[in-house]
Amino acid sequence: MTTQQRILITIGGCLLVAMMVLGAFSLGVYVGSGRDTSPRLGPGPGPAPGALQGQPPGPDMPRLPDIVGRIENASGDTLTIATAQGFRTVQTDQDTRIVRQDGSDDSRDDLRPGRSVAVIGAPSADGRSFLAEIIALVEPPGIR
Repeated sequence: MTTQQRILITIGGCLLVAMMVLGAFSLGVYVGSGRDTSPRLGPGPGPAPGALQGQPPGPDMPRLPDIVGRIENASGDTLTIATAQGFRTVQTDQDTRIVRQDGSDDSRDDLRPGRSVAVIGAPSADGRSFLAEIIALVEPPGIR
């Protein structure tokens, strides 16, 4: 085999590989174009974060919640809540009410990772976190 034939075979092989890579990429774009690409926060109980926003509040909620999501971490008086917009830090104090979706009181012990919550409150003085007035433990539809 001559040097010229080796060069042509190498160029042909490179072109075949480039065409296969381009074809695989194009197929991936085509197949993925009709799918839901919204970010997910991983498996866990409860509705997808943000799924309950816009629903009317329960009997003990004076207005629509400010934050809706799933508790990722609970440490002392601080909760980290995963929402559709990202993670939010929520502070609780002795005046924070913990209620169930039906309006009955609940305890701080139920504020554990994986639970879905709706929070009413106000931004804290430092502006980096949120001070909760009411935290409602919400259940996904169909689970009672």
